[in-house]
Amino acid sequence: RGGRRRGGCASRARLVHRRAAGRPDHALPLPLAARLLPVAHRLVPHEGARHPLFGPPVALGPSAPPDHRLLAFLGRDPRPTDTAARSS
Repeated sequence: RGGRRRGGCASRARLVHRRAAGRPDHALPLPLAARLLPVAHRLVPHEGARHPLFGPPVALGPSAPPDHRLLAFLGRDPRPTDTAARSS
């Protein structure tokens, strides 16, 4: 049972990474992002806990969906870029 949990966390981390890397074909499900957001706030509680894994939070509007808020909190800009569009 413990192995399953660790594997699940690793899978979720891969989903977040793929979404942050601009791979919309591997989008993070909104309910999962909503559940992971408070966990991320507990795991990365202050600026000193961010470096070197996470960048500074990215500012988003209050109506941003949970997957965008999670990525932005972890220092990734969830908005599409020209580079991401070109690599598809």
